Amino acid sequence: MYLLLCFYFQQLFLLIFLFTLNRNSLANKFATLMETITWLPLMFLILCSVRGEFLPNTDAHLMNCMESDQEALIDFKNGLHDPANRLSSWKGSNCCHWRGISCENTTGAVIAVDLRNPRPTGYDDESLARYGFWNLSGEIKPSLTKLKSLRHLDLSFNTFNDNPIPDFFGSLKNLQYLNLSHAGFSGAIPVNLGNLSSLQYLDVSSDEIWGESSLFVDNLEWLTGLVSLKHLVINEVNLSMVGSDWIRQLNKLPSLTELHLQNCRLSGSISPPTLLNLTSLVVLDLSYNQFDPKALDWLVNISSLVTLDISNSGLGERIPLGLSELPNLEFLYLGYNGLSESCHQLLGGRWEKIQVLDLKENNLDGKLPASIGNLTFLSHLVLYSNSVDGGIPSSIGKLCNLISLDVSDNYINETLPKFLEGTEICLSRRPFPILQSFVLSDNYLVGNLPEWLGHLENLVELDLSSNYLNGQIPASFGSLQNFSGRPLPSLQSLDLSDNHLVGNLPEWLGQLENLVELHLSYNSLNGSIPASFGSLQNLSRGPLPNLQLLYLSDNQLVGKLPEWLAQLENLLELDLSNNSLYGPIPTSFGILQQNLTVLRLGENELNGTLPESLGQLSELLIFDVSSNQLTGIVTEAHFLKLKKLLDLDLSSNSFTLDVKSD
Repeated sequence: MYLLLCFYFQQLFLLIFLFTLNRNSLANKFATLMETITWLPLMFLILCSVRGEFLPNTDAHLMNCMESDQEALIDFKNGLHDPANRLSSWKGSNCCHWRGISCENTTGAVIAVDLRNPRPTGYDDESLARYGFWNLSGEIKPSLTKLKSLRHLDLSFNTFNDNPIPDFFGSLKNLQYLNLSHAGFSGAIPVNLGNLSSLQYLDVSSDEIWGESSLFVDNLEWLTGLVSLKHLVINEVNLSMVGSDWIRQLNKLPSLTELHLQNCRLSGSISPPTLLNLTSLVVLDLSYNQFDPKALDWLVNISSLVTLDISNSGLGERIPLGLSELPNLEFLYLGYNGLSESCHQLLGGRWEKIQVLDLKENNLDGKLPASIGNLTFLSHLVLYSNSVDGGIPSSIGKLCNLISLDVSDNYINETLPKFLEGTEICLSRRPFPILQSFVLSDNYLVGNLPEWLGHLENLVELDLSSNYLNGQIPASFGSLQNFSGRPLPSLQSLDLSDNHLVGNLPEWLGQLENLVELHLSYNSLNGSIPASFGSLQNLSRGPLPNLQLLYLSDNQLVGKLPEWLAQLENLLELDLSNNSLYGPIPTSFGILQQNLTVLRLGENELNGTLPESLGQLSELLIFDVSSNQLTGIVTEAHFLKLKKLLDLDLSSNSFTLDVKSD
């Protein structure tokens, strides 16, 4: 079972990874992915390399549980409110079979109580309505102290609202794992938790509600008693009263490998100890605090660091000198700090193993140096909302491990490189063999789209919107040879809107079977919307079968609305407004698009009558066919199921209304 649990953990990691990649607005969600990556590997190590320390023993069926432990659990259960009946299995003669309970397989003693909410909620009404009934609440009875062999206790993501963390937890001498995070506890964290000398994992993270943390600590001296502690999470606990001495207390925990103090109201200067004992520290999160600009310079002395998050921590104009020299650093988050260094200086360091470099929302300026191509382990580079200018160096072709590049909202004002350097060193001998997100929106890019963009077989998101790109969308992308036989086979989101692109819509766009979003509005595209999309021979499910958002407004498109538009079953939003489209609206429109919420066809030259099938669009919120040449009688049948409609515009047509007024 130990190996099976490790396998399941690996699968969980994979599922979270894939889920993150498939969410909308992909470029803005990579921070979520990387936050996941920072804690999952350590959890995997804890679960799979320390067998028997934290893991529930799944061989407990070999023994009956101790009678005294069973009585203690029944008393504990009697204090809880369990609206979802999660503890319905807590009956019968062997508590080792009860949900959330694990026993030692030779004595039958209870060693683990895991009542983590399997469906945690946020504080929004929708979340509570869907999953709130899964929360345990009520009184935590001291009968837990009778579980003399208890090593693992998890009550996280429940709602013990306004209850303090019980003092008696400090008498659970054998605890190695204690997770009380996001469980609604309030008040001071009891100092007698410091009696848990065997504890290796402690998470007491709180939740800020309306800007106030529900848990606080006025000094951290009790932590020094946790001599075995490896993993400490105190996120969003108010530590404003501990002063600047907190690092000296934590320095007395030499086994600590992971420390999270996110948004703890730490501020001011720090007086680090002369000798740092945090030689095992691998993950450190001090983000969303407000330190003095030089308060974190001592971090460069922790050579063991792999992950460091000091985003939004008051660094001011400069980062601590020497971060780029840390020999093991792989993940670095420096966003929201007001850094004003030059890219050449910042990215010119060694950064030997850096994989994730997150510098968003700063004031970095200057050009991206050619030396960026030397960061060969780099997988994610986030530079959005800075003042970077110049161009994208061709040396980025050496970044064979790049997964995500976001340099949006800057001052990049040159052409994209026509050719990339160093692609021959990648195993596939192709540019960016694993790149999934390429975002350079809101810049000043000029010139044409380079051909190498069409070779990116794993690209999921391409966003070059709000630039000054010109020329045509290359038809050559459709003839590029790759393993799938199609251009950009993984692409889900393509945004080239608000540029100066001209020419026809290329036929290869209809081959993007995984495309979910297509944004080409605010260009000078002409010609018709290709009717040929509907007759492409190499598609198994018709053109664009997964498309949800289609924006082609404010171009110079002409011709009729093609019939295949009515076949897009998953379409949510369609905007073809402000073109020169003519002809009738297909009568089949509205039959298959049962989830359509936005339909904008205004400012065209459409004629004929309004199909009654549009009245079947029960999810429609916005319906605009204004400023066309439509005629005929509009009856109640046109609005039969439009119960959610918020915005209706039929103006500047030649309709005759035949609708009863209430």
